[in-house]
Amino acid sequence: MRSGNLRDRVTFVGVMPGSGEPQTDEYGNEMPAQAGDLTVWANVRETLGKEKLEVGRLEDQRTATIRVRASSDSRRINSGHRAQARGNEWDVKSVAAVGDGRQWIDILVALRG
Repeated sequence: MRSGNLRDRVTFVGVMPGSGEPQTDEYGNEMPAQAGDLTVWANVRETLGKEKLEVGRLEDQRTATIRVRASSDSRRINSGHRAQARGNEWDVKSVAAVGDGRQWIDILVALRG
């Protein structure tokens, strides 16, 4: 994939392990460090037609695959993140390196709802 295919701005929000110092809340409980937002150029490919019958009712969950360039920041993305892309908010379901993992990372997301 050439960089010209990276046409969508995607912001990942959530806890990124290994960044920042742990903080404590007003009750003294330790909270994970927030790394802030990570905004990258990406290729968002929505998957359509994933309807299935579950417990007697029709389930239709929109999913998408977000492909980003591999970097030290993008390698920290995990299932605890949310992605904001194309005016929607998505839950990160899984992250996989493409090929040898040096250049691209594919992130499977599902529409929040």
